[in-house]
Amino acid sequence: MAEIKGLKELSRKLSALGAAVGGKTLRSAAMSAALPALRAAQARAPISDRDYLKKTYKGRYVAPGFLKRNIASKSILYRDKRTVKILIGPKPEAFYGTQFIEIGTSTIPKSPWLEPAFRSQQAVMVQQLSARLKQLIEKAANK
Repeated sequence: MAEIKGLKELSRKLSALGAAVGGKTLRSAAMSAALPALRAAQARAPISDRDYLKKTYKGRYVAPGFLKRNIASKSILYRDKRTVKILIGPKPEAFYGTQFIEIGTSTIPKSPWLEPAFRSQQAVMVQQLSARLKQLIEKAANK
C-alpha cells in the first residue's frame, strides 16, 4: 500500500485548524480522493443485455445500466471530527449489484467488480488525498 509522506505534519496542521474547519477539510479531501475509485466502479459495473421489466421498491424500472447509474459515494464524518469514512457502492435500489453479482449466490457464480475497482485505484487515492489535504489545509490556514 502507498504511504503518505509528511502525514504527522499534515495531521498537526489539521488539528490546529479546529474541529469544525478541520473536519470539513478532511471530509472534502477524502471525497475528492475517492473519485477515482467511484469512477472505476462505475466503469466496471456489469451491464445486462436484457431489460428485466421489473420495478424497484421506488417504482423505477431496472433497465440495462441501472446498476452503473446508481453507484455513488457517501461520506461519514465522526463526532471527533478527526475521522472520516467514505462509502462507495450501489444505492439501496441497486442492491443486487453487490448481493448477487459481486458476492454471488448458490446458483449465480460470483463476479467481483467493486473490490477490483477499488484496489486498482488505491495508490492514486492515497496520492490525491495527500495533495488535496495539503491544498485545503493551506487554504483554510490563510483565511
